[in-house]
Amino acid sequence: ITGYDNVKKKYVGSHIENMGTGIYSAEGTLDQTGKVLTMFGKYDEPMTGERDKIMKFVLRLIGPDKYVFEMYDLVGTPDEFKAMEMTYVRKR
Repeated sequence: ITGYDNVKKKYVGSHIENMGTGIYSAEGTLDQTGKVLTMFGKYDEPMTGERDKIMKFVLRLIGPDKYVFEMYDLVGTPDEFKAMEMTYVRKR
């Protein structure tokens, strides 16, 4: 779930994943094109047990019926990598 918080003046989002029981929150900004939303949040890694790991979430608006959600790990390090990508397409 993603939306704009009028009080914080930022976009906020939450992500629920099925590898663990966590619900993750993030905050971020929309780029000047209005098509790329980048948010940062903390994540509890279910595979390793690591707590409060910094994650980057990127939402790319491709068109009115399609967007791509990406999740990045090892954020801010030379080893940063895309850990997950999901493409959503609205069926008409």
